[in-house]
Parts: sequence; C-alpha cells; structure tokens
Amino acid sequence: MPRRRREDGRFISNLEADRLDGIETSLPDSDENIETASERGDEDMTSELPLGSELPKIEDGLNRLKPTNFRCELLDYDNVKNWKARMKQLLSLQQCWQVMEATMGMVKNKQTALLEKAMENNTWYTSNLLAVTHITTYVKEEDQSAIRDMTTSGEVWMKLMAKYEAVNKKRRMGMIKKLFNWRMDTSMKIVTALEEVERLYREVHDVSENWTSQRL
Repeated sequence: MPRRRREDGRFISNLEADRLDGIETSLPDSDENIETASERGDEDMTSELPLGSELPKIEDGLNRLKPTNFRCELLDYDNVKNWKARMKQLLSLQQCWQVMEATMGMVKNKQTALLEKAMENNTWYTSNLLAVTHITTYVKEEDQSAIRDMTTSGEVWMKLMAKYEAVNKKRRMGMIKKLFNWRMDTSMKIVTALEEVERLYREVHDVSENWTSQRL
C-alpha cells in the first residue's frame, strides 16, 4: 500500500494514518449534531467528584431478613447505647447498615456529588430509604419532627446521636442521683431488682465514659 503524504509533501506513518482515519470516521458531519451536557440536562456528576471517589460496594438487598418479634424502645438519653446496638442488628438484617455508615461518611466529608450519585443508584436509594424508615420508627415524635426533612440515613443518625450522646454535667449528676436514690419495690422479684440496678449502673457508666472522653 503506498504511503500517504501530508500537504507539505512529507510521508505520514502508518500509525498516524490509522489515527487520522479513526478521527475522521468518528466525528459527526457538523457541529449541529453535537449535543452538550447542559442541553441534555444530565450533566456527568463524576466530573465534580474528587479523584478516586467511587461508590463503595454494598449488599444488593436481595437477601433481606425480616426480623420476628423485634422490639426496641424509643431512643432516649437513658438507652442510647442499647438503642444503637438494637438498631444496628435491625439494619444489618435488612442489609442497609452499610448504606447508613457510608452516607454518614459522605455527609461528614461533604462529598455532596458522591452522595447525589449514590441516591441516583436504585440499590443505594432503596437501602437508604429503608434505613431512614426503620430509624424514624423508633424515635420520639419530637425527634421525628426534627429529622423530617432529612433524606439520608447517615444524616438522620448523626442528628440523633448529636442530641442523645451529648453529655453535660447536669445530666451526669442526674443519672448518678437516680442510681443512689433507687429503692427496691416490695413487689419486685430479687432477680428483677438486680437487673434494674445493673441497668442503672451501666447507664451511669456510659454517661461517665462519654463525659470523660469529651473533656479530654
């Protein structure tokens, strides 16, 4: 095959000729056929993401387990640690705990574009919605009002923990007073009384731990 020449008479290598042929055949006939991202109305969000930002892998949600006889008290200052443990069990069974943790990380790191990308993914959206539903089911009405406009499970979780894990001196002293003022009801069984005392002690211990960590 004879070698091609440029307009100035110089020969063109076979590699460059192939490249030019590829460019020529892939380009549209005119600029009128080129549709910009803004004209499509679906800008590529990945261009806004930091380098290396990808959605982490999550469970597909195909094997969600429906818990039977699941019970959980409404979230309060006195049961926050147990509430978190119970909620993790529920969300894990429903395969949406990973999404809650991931969206919380995105909110903390202000990864808005990545979070929007996640919510455009059907698996992420469904798991997130399920997590929000479960979490809001086990909080008080006043808290439901406070988180009503939040759409991501991670943001909801952070809002609740900011309230109920916060420790101040007044609350700490109130818990200690509650423990030392406790009296056994005459109708209570010994085992039940011991369990109640142990529960109060754990609450004081948890509050004291949080108090110490916040002061360090």
